[in-house]
Amino acid sequence: MSFVKKMLSLYAVTDRAWLNGRDLAEDVESALLGGVTCVQLREKDPDTSAFIKEARCLKTLCDAYEIPLIINDNVNIAMQIGAAGIHIGQNDMPADKARALIGPDMILGVSAQTVKQALDAQAAGADYLGVGAVFPTGTKPDADNVSLDILKQICEAVSIPVVAIGGINKENLPLLSDTGIDGVAVVSAIFAQPDIEKAASDLKHAVSTLIRPAIKGAIFDLDGTLLDSIGYWHKAPLLYLESLGIRAKQETAEFIFSMTLPEACKYLIDCFGLNKTLDDVAEEINIMMERFYLRDIDIKPGVAAMLDSLKQRNIPCIVATVTDAPLAKAALNRHGILEYFEDVVTVADVGGRGKLFPDVYVRAAQIIGTKPKQTLVFEDAPHALNTASKAGFVTVGVFDNRGKKHEDAVKEKSDYFLATFEQPQEILDLIDIEDRSFS
Repeated sequence: MSFVKKMLSLYAVTDRAWLNGRDLAEDVESALLGGVTCVQLREKDPDTSAFIKEARCLKTLCDAYEIPLIINDNVNIAMQIGAAGIHIGQNDMPADKARALIGPDMILGVSAQTVKQALDAQAAGADYLGVGAVFPTGTKPDADNVSLDILKQICEAVSIPVVAIGGINKENLPLLSDTGIDGVAVVSAIFAQPDIEKAASDLKHAVSTLIRPAIKGAIFDLDGTLLDSIGYWHKAPLLYLESLGIRAKQETAEFIFSMTLPEACKYLIDCFGLNKTLDDVAEEINIMMERFYLRDIDIKPGVAAMLDSLKQRNIPCIVATVTDAPLAKAALNRHGILEYFEDVVTVADVGGRGKLFPDVYVRAAQIIGTKPKQTLVFEDAPHALNTASKAGFVTVGVFDNRGKKHEDAVKEKSDYFLATFEQPQEILDLIDIEDRSFS
């Protein structure tokens, strides 16, 4: 299961102390029905065989709800049952060793009480932090308290998501407002309640209000997001090869589509034995594409109105793209929307590293003067949304008809989803939030 930070918004941690004769799986399912977004199985002194049986049962349950199951502290069992991830404390296995054991794909959460611990965990490969106890808790009475000021400092210091934990309930939840957290982890606020499903549902509503970020900037992908240009890029390699008298299959275009232009040029040279340099091929493809950008490629419906709405809200906007800047600017200028952007940043500006790396988003945010957690990234590609999310940005998946087969992946990787720019109200509401009070 791929990790996205929205999984952490309402993080339920199990505790047998509240079962009162009930079955743990039944309580967990009630919490899932109420809307928890992540479940951690925590056992204090479990019998190994019983733990494995219980973990497998909960994994089957969580998989049915498409919610990640995290195992507390026991890497071996987490790997044995195929859990979504593992959570470790400061006195458990070192984070870098845990990451080496579980590999790059499993989720790794690490507890932290100081900025240094948080930064060390991030450097060691943690996907998220659990910070607390933020309030006194009966679950871990010996836990050191973390002040709200330290919590905020940790949130500001790291780019990975932060989950507050310890003594959190609906009454004290508003105190966490504006700390910058991405979610809350709770035990008794769900599992000690007479109606677990309702308790989870109430908390989910309150948390969704709490963790909405104060948006101060927006980064837009170009092709497939602002411009209806994906079809042109799909056929570009084949048209280029045809201009050289070479026939190629559609699979060739599909294969190189996610590459940067230099990568695609190298592939064409190597695969088809072109007697040309990288610069020659890139220039010739750009000349061909330039005609499309200057004459044919349209912007998506609603883009201009969306950009105008952001301008009225004093939200600076910038483009981050793999397309060469002159082509991007020409197309944006032709449609009268170039003026809405502070600049156009390309992967060439950050050493040619494509959107499997966050460099282009980081550079764009630096230019408009915003932090990742304050910045929306609008993208149509799942891999790009994944990169931006892991770098701490607030992601907005944008539907592109040419990428319809990727629609589910786009939704999964994004914090918010836009079927069209003609219906942007949820995004504008996100920006307009001033009152973070709770009903």
